[in-house]
Amino acid sequence: MSQRVRSSVRTRNLGKTQPIKLKEGKIMLMKTETLTQTFPLAIAGEGDWVKITNIRGGKNLTKRLLIMGLIEDVELQVVQRQKGSGLVVARGGTRLALGLGMANKIMVVPIEGKQNDK
Repeated sequence: MSQRVRSSVRTRNLGKTQPIKLKEGKIMLMKTETLTQTFPLAIAGEGDWVKITNIRGGKNLTKRLLIMGLIEDVELQVVQRQKGSGLVVARGGTRLALGLGMANKIMVVPIEGKQNDK
């Protein structure tokens, strides 16, 4: 029987094939030009620029974020963070307040080359 092996790191595949060693000594092939780790928006620091990769929520959350203009491949800047209660993000000239639960379901990657404006 074959076992399914899961890596504890979520990555986004962006290009060439490269072997990746997993904990159990097994090897998995992944397409990776630049291996980028995704993380919840709630973890992003104040002033960080991020890009939305996917939404880990249900139909209602996806619909609400669509109305707000927060869809895949949208670039955001984290403007303000409140410990334990949420954050404010900027998209273009618009600022949006997101609760911690919502921000935990939005998966993002950091944007290289953009300056952090603190």
